[in-house]
Amino acid sequence: MDPGSPLPPELGTSASSSRAASVKRWLILAIAGAVIAVVVTILVRLGGGTDEPRSGPPLASAASRPVLAAIVATIAKLEAAVTPSSARGAEQIDVCGIGWVGAKADGSADEAALQAARPALLAARRRLLDAMAAAPDEFSQAAALWLDLYGDPSEQASAGAADMRPIVAARHDALARRALSTADPRVYALAFRSCSRAPEQGACAMLNAARWAQVDEGNATPWMFMLDEARRRNDEAAVADALFHIASARRFDDRFFAAAGAIEAHAGPLDIDTIAAFSLGVEAVGMAAAMSAPLQTLTQACRLPEIGNANRRQLCEGVAEVMVDRSDTLLLRQNGVSMGRRLGWQEERTDALAGEYLAWNDAQASNLSGDVETNCSGMKKMLGRFARQASLGEVGVMHEWAATTGRSRESFAQAGRDVRLRREAQQAAAVRDAAAASGNAVASASTPR
Repeated sequence: MDPGSPLPPELGTSASSSRAASVKRWLILAIAGAVIAVVVTILVRLGGGTDEPRSGPPLASAASRPVLAAIVATIAKLEAAVTPSSARGAEQIDVCGIGWVGAKADGSADEAALQAARPALLAARRRLLDAMAAAPDEFSQAAALWLDLYGDPSEQASAGAADMRPIVAARHDALARRALSTADPRVYALAFRSCSRAPEQGACAMLNAARWAQVDEGNATPWMFMLDEARRRNDEAAVADALFHIASARRFDDRFFAAAGAIEAHAGPLDIDTIAAFSLGVEAVGMAAAMSAPLQTLTQACRLPEIGNANRRQLCEGVAEVMVDRSDTLLLRQNGVSMGRRLGWQEERTDALAGEYLAWNDAQASNLSGDVETNCSGMKKMLGRFARQASLGEVGVMHEWAATTGRSRESFAQAGRDVRLRREAQQAAAVRDAAAASGNAVASASTPR
């Protein structure tokens, strides 16, 4: 989001006054929204994970995924707490920091318990951000500023959208100015990417990908942005230079979970602090997902007809290797696998890479539901997941899990091969069906009437 974009909906309020009596009050919406944000992140960053074209809406095309099914079940549990059926009567749910929240016999929620917790939750959120802002490490300070760009719901409600815009712009400028003097690559990356939708405003205009590459030496990510800039200028020499730096990079760090991971260490000891940290962590994931990255430019640079050129093909070979072996997110890794397939990598290798990911994804489906429970234990577990992914990266966490399974590379390769062969059979059948339909259409058109 940029300073000129519409402000996010107020956490904890209804969309309009006409919904004031709705049973889906602010807390249930906040938690369900948090769960949905995690769903979207998993679908995009774990479930999609390739640059291959897909048809149909993302949610619809992934509706049968085990990970999605697990979280949808949790959302259903949240809904059950405030939408009891006549057959089973009122039910309750344990909400961290609030206790057991139920529904009345007439189907309306116990709004008093929910509304009573609102000031405490907002106060806990403020304490957490203040603790991060006062932390000795520069990244926690920058992350607090970034998370507070748009203020809390109370501030938004009192100021109004029009009055919040200059406040948001000033905070954005403060974050960018912090990056100008930093030696921490995470701080520069956070500010640069946050500024990407308003690059000419204030101190954002002084940030650039070239300086990021200096601060974050050895990381391919800023060079991906420089590649995009070169493409926009139609500067083929600069395109080749950016691809060279990506192909020779020591790592490809996206740091998607960096801000969410910084939250856990500063959360307070109370239950209300836990739900505030959980909500802020999911907010951080959502904000990170909203920051654009020109990955499509990179994948397009390594497609036909570009890779028909021997020099470009060699560069793209190196790019794919870096994405597969040295990236920290599954999104980058899976795009690297797709790129490797186009470049003609051995199927045994790409099948093993895909099989490891598929096995990891299936394993998460069996335990993810517990991670998004509404009690304190579930929320702490999700916060721990964020911190672990911030430390090791998504790919590192996956490799760590794979090592504990004791499964061989051949086992993963077989799993990947089975999926690939099924997909190829489906694609072949679709081609045959399309050809048959076309033939029938031609025959029908040529039949005399």
